[in-house]
Amino acid sequence: MDKLFWEGTETTPQVLLDPESQKYEIKGRSFPEDPVEFYQPIFEWIDNNLPEIDHKIIMDMYIEYFNSSSNRMILLIMKKLEEHLMHGKDIHIKWNYDDEEVLGDGQMYSTLIKIPFELNEVSV
Repeated sequence: MDKLFWEGTETTPQVLLDPESQKYEIKGRSFPEDPVEFYQPIFEWIDNNLPEIDHKIIMDMYIEYFNSSSNRMILLIMKKLEEHLMHGKDIHIKWNYDDEEVLGDGQMYSTLIKIPFELNEVSV
C-alpha cells in the first residue's frame, strides 16, 4: 500500500495517509487555488488503498481554517470514508478544534455522516 504525504503550505494542509505507521492526518489551513486538483489525489488514495487496510483507521483532522470550496472537499472525503465504513472498514474521525467556529464545523460534519466522530479540543 502506498503512503501519501504532503507538507502543508500557507494555503494547503499537511496530508499524511500512511498504512504502515497507521497514521491518517489532515492538518493546517485549506484554501488552495484549485481545491478539486488538490484533493483529488486524496480521493483516489482512499479508493485505491482503503480496501486493502485491515486495521482501524482514525482520521485525525485539524483544519484550523478553510474556505467554502475546501469545506465541500472535506465533506466529500468524509463521505468517501463513510462508503468504506459501510463496506465493513473500521473508521473513526477525530475532529480537533481550538475555537468555537471550528467546533461548529465539526458538529455540522458529525450530523452529515454516519462515521463515529470525536470532537477533541486542543490548545494552541
